[in-house]
Amino acid sequence: MQMRAFALLEFVFGIVVLGLVSITCAKMLLHLKQKELFAQNTSIQTISLQNTLLQISHFLENAKTISIKDNALYFTDDTSNHSITLKNQTLFLDDIMLLDSLKSFEITPIKDDLLITLCAKSLCLQKVFLRYGD
Repeated sequence: MQMRAFALLEFVFGIVVLGLVSITCAKMLLHLKQKELFAQNTSIQTISLQNTLLQISHFLENAKTISIKDNALYFTDDTSNHSITLKNQTLFLDDIMLLDSLKSFEITPIKDDLLITLCAKSLCLQKVFLRYGD
């Protein structure tokens, strides 16, 4: 009788230890998944900001005139006038959305060149556009 009670006690103790190990593993996996999602969101945000900066640079390469008014960028190419503006956390090129969920869009003249800064939730990227004395 004592042997059965001891075996039952061992079985219960084994189940408790197995439960504690599985809870610890589940918490660790949840934490790793959260870190993966954060890294993935940061990567997507970085790629979106870089892509937008490259698009703006490409548009400005063909610009004949460039001006900055009220933290908006205005430029003229061979065919027409264009503007890049931030309205309600969305960046627009001629009223066509370039990027959403943007905190700030800044253009800073540096001599003849431009420093373009885009900031999203937790990330800011900058790009210098060289005009080569246009």
